[in-house]
Amino acid sequence: MKIYFPHIPRRFSAKELNACLKLAILSALAVIILLNTVTERKNQNILGEQSSSNLRQIKEGQEENLRKELNYWLSFNNKFPDYNYSYLKIADLYFKLDQQEDGNKIMKKYQEVIVESDKTKLN
Repeated sequence: MKIYFPHIPRRFSAKELNACLKLAILSALAVIILLNTVTERKNQNILGEQSSSNLRQIKEGQEENLRKELNYWLSFNNKFPDYNYSYLKIADLYFKLDQQEDGNKIMKKYQEVIVESDKTKLN
């Protein structure tokens, strides 16, 4: 006894269907990627505008932290004037805050303190 499988006529061959399926999948992925990039660009601000406002906030926060640290070291220096590192730290903070004159004054004061401490060590 022979078994006959049903013959289903096809309009397209298996190779053509396989190629069409691959093309459809690639097209769908390309559309998804394209739509994703377009919507991401709409949600973001212009690079220069966004970064400048963020940088301004960051800089203001850093200046505030530097001023707090400067006040700490100034009060520390008043309590312990023999601690030479405080002069260097204060000068560094003044330079970071773009106060060059004050930084230079503190550096000169530091040099005077070092010279005096060297004299006392020699005696």
